[in-house]
Amino acid sequence: MSNLRVKGFDYISFWEEDNIGIIAIRTDSKGVTSVGVINELILSLGTAMSDNKITSIAITGINDVFLKGLVWESDKQDFLEVMDSSHMLATILYGIRKPVFSLLNGDCLNFGYELALLTDRIIARPSSNVGFSADYGFMAGGSMTWSRFRYTGTGKSRAGINVDVVGDDANFLGYCKEYINDNQRFDFSTIRRANFGLLQNAIMAETDTQLRNYYRKQLGKEKVISQEERQQPQ
Repeated sequence: MSNLRVKGFDYISFWEEDNIGIIAIRTDSKGVTSVGVINELILSLGTAMSDNKITSIAITGINDVFLKGLVWESDKQDFLEVMDSSHMLATILYGIRKPVFSLLNGDCLNFGYELALLTDRIIARPSSNVGFSADYGFMAGGSMTWSRFRYTGTGKSRAGINVDVVGDDANFLGYCKEYINDNQRFDFSTIRRANFGLLQNAIMAETDTQLRNYYRKQLGKEKVISQEERQQPQ
């Protein structure tokens, strides 16, 4: 490891290693973290974008967990701020001109999986559980990006089914570095930008759904608008 940057960050660690900007999400014993992680991801991605030493970016987790979910307040202002931040995060990830990889060192569920789907390639350990729970509400373009794979319900990582690549469990980081080095010259950013309009439309629809659900809950109604049904494994 080199250039470890933690000052000002509470929910991530960020460093450069072998020209890869590595962003590690810190989670608690349950595999979740504060919604504050979204703004820290935005800041670290901005730094990685402008650092000429960094040629590619990798997002991962710690302690055998990528990210299972977020903990946030139910206050209206906080809710709206979190939605705005998650949309900004999706927009930045789609605009980065460097390849971005998700390294699923462990379980990656709900917002964690939605984040991973925004990146160019998802590399997972064989033991990782990935996907969306039935009651998860999209907040960062997931209503569009979930169609990238055949199955996005929860389950073990499967190459071409719910992740791009399943790596070597014994030397996962080493495997990921080799994969990144072999693929970092591919022009992923052009593909992302081609789908930017679709992402923006998805984000607008998600905001509408989340706001309606929020106000229904505030009014004490139990029924919540469901997200689109997800495909079953074939």
